[in-house]
Amino acid sequence: MKLALISTLIIGIYTHVSSTSRCTTPDGFTGVCVQSHLCEAINELRSRPQWLLTLYDYLLLKYSKCGVHVSYRDKVCCPRYHWPASRINPTLCVTPDSELGTCTSLHACSSIKSILYTPLTLDNLKYVEELRCGSSDQYSVCCSGVQPLFPKDAQTQSNSFWEDDQQRIYENVAVNTMVKECTPSSLPPDPESGCCGIHGDEERIIGGTETAIDQYPWLALVEYKMKETNSIEPGCGGALISSLYVLTAGHCTTGSILDLATPVSVRLGEYDVSNPGPDCVETAGGGEDCTDGPLVVPIDGIIPHEQYDNRDQNRYHDIALIRLSHMVPYSDFIRPICLPTFNLGVKASDGVRLYASGWGMTDYRHQISDIKHAVDVPYRPLSVCQSTYSENNLTMWQGQLCAGGEEGKDACKGDSGGPLMYKDERDLHTVAALISYGARPCGQRDVPSVYTNVYVYLQWIRDHIKP
Repeated sequence: MKLALISTLIIGIYTHVSSTSRCTTPDGFTGVCVQSHLCEAINELRSRPQWLLTLYDYLLLKYSKCGVHVSYRDKVCCPRYHWPASRINPTLCVTPDSELGTCTSLHACSSIKSILYTPLTLDNLKYVEELRCGSSDQYSVCCSGVQPLFPKDAQTQSNSFWEDDQQRIYENVAVNTMVKECTPSSLPPDPESGCCGIHGDEERIIGGTETAIDQYPWLALVEYKMKETNSIEPGCGGALISSLYVLTAGHCTTGSILDLATPVSVRLGEYDVSNPGPDCVETAGGGEDCTDGPLVVPIDGIIPHEQYDNRDQNRYHDIALIRLSHMVPYSDFIRPICLPTFNLGVKASDGVRLYASGWGMTDYRHQISDIKHAVDVPYRPLSVCQSTYSENNLTMWQGQLCAGGEEGKDACKGDSGGPLMYKDERDLHTVAALISYGARPCGQRDVPSVYTNVYVYLQWIRDHIKP
């Protein structure tokens, strides 16, 4: 009886698949409509970091849908064979004039051929240099005039998808083009390079809430070996500023903390500290966005500021560099933050919103939150902190910043040593300051916290970073 039932089910399933699952992929290949997690070709694309996806990948992922399974998993038109590498990785680029283009031979690009035979000028030379792009041809340029990638009869989801998604497609290619040129280096990236301070586009309202899974990819957890138990525990926070260096607070690396524990490693790409593997969250489209899992890198060296004195309650020069044992690769979940280009303590106006993020700890002995959180706090003139802490005989100086003072919102909800971030009109993030100290309990009205002003220490940072 059981065998007959199983046979009937198998026959029914086979009949359903053979009669209803044939489909055409967005680029015209014959495929089978299956649950997305069963399609190896789609899974290969989804497993790539977002910054490695090409425009072609994006379109294939978006327009391969062919239905929704009862379990609410996407169904996709899965090709019978893997897409050839040449089709998955087209040579798309963005020209200096912000137009979509194709990376091709200089001599094959009709739009700039005329420049080759005109009198040489510095402007023309500079323009051609800016068109340079990576391909097998030594003289390759980003040539404008891209045609739609898919034949019209293969546009199964929308006959006008190219026009409908023109802006989003351009932004996707622009970001990919920018990030692909970001080579890991021990030196902090130039903020104008597009290689720092950029995170995923899934913003959420900040106010002591969980972050998006790919927000603040420069956040680092400093791990300590506890002297009593020999266990490895996460402690202070930090900010990745290059593929080899993490910026943190001086009190996280020297002084009384060393009586209890020794910093031994840095954890990057973390989201949920309770989960040792990749973390996943549901996306708006019904799929999943997953990290690659945390990357734990041994510490090669620690450089606290020479003038930091753990016995000084003022915590002047509360800054340190951590050199990693090897350069880390960049991805959606591991990326450096930009160093500041101006002194926030001089130019910012009272009330400008700044952002702190971490796992909820205040120092290496306190309980942490499992999920990465973030909070926005207002910038305050240093005089506000001075008046607040003068009764404790503390004196502020220009190497510090003041922020906070709103009830229930404070940087103690982030990591000690973690970054206080400034976001400009381009959504570019810089590490304006490092979390140093504040009142206890934190989050009191009219009691802001004190931070180390990173801009003041830019020369010190550059002097101590080595290749």
